[in-house]
Amino acid sequence: MSTGGITLAYSGYLLKFGNTALPFKYISPGTYKVSPSQMADLDSYRDANAVLHRNVVRNNIAKIEWETPYLTDTEVLTLMNIINAAMTNAMERKVTVTFYQDDQGTYRTGNFYVPDITFTVYQAIAHGVIYMPTRIGLIEY
Repeated sequence: MSTGGITLAYSGYLLKFGNTALPFKYISPGTYKVSPSQMADLDSYRDANAVLHRNVVRNNIAKIEWETPYLTDTEVLTLMNIINAAMTNAMERKVTVTFYQDDQGTYRTGNFYVPDITFTVYQAIAHGVIYMPTRIGLIEY
């Protein structure tokens, strides 16, 4: 469910966490995906004749995911600071995000949770750590 207004036309960013646009350097080309209006079912079922009975709810949720490129430990900390600064509930990992809604050509603001992020070390060297590309997802409330 959207929590904010709609802004028309692409404005030079894909995601904003709070008021901070996510720099493109944190998104590997070809990995950014948005499902802006996923349908949700509530108590849908198949009867004894295998006929599907769907109860589709009006709240269409968005799912956003991308992979980072290889990042240094400093870049990972900066990325996480951008995400964490937009948290409205740290326990739930709830963040306010504005995203470009491709199917409408508009921006939409909503509340999302951030599923677990797993960082994999590519290489540890004397002056820092380099991480493998990392999948980051956002699922709207």
